[in-house]
Amino acid sequence: MAVVQQAQRNLCLESYDRIEQTLKHCIEAKMLPADLMTRRAAIIMRGYISGLMENWLFAPQSFDLKKEARDYVAILLEMYLLCPTLRNPATNE
Repeated sequence: MAVVQQAQRNLCLESYDRIEQTLKHCIEAKMLPADLMTRRAAIIMRGYISGLMENWLFAPQSFDLKKEARDYVAILLEMYLLCPTLRNPATNE
């Protein structure tokens, strides 16, 4: 069981690394704020998407994921663009 848990933990950390790298590319392309805390944003993204998928899988009748998917992505991006808690305070001064 410990081996499975470690493998799952490694996949999770690798996932954060990939998401964080993609967010950094978006920052370089000026699509996201330069002071975005990318690790925190990666953790939020993974949790947000996993939560949406879990909610839909267990109760697909509760919302229309296909119809609302773009809105959920827009909400996440708006959070990245506007949330002060996702900004690195050292670069804000």
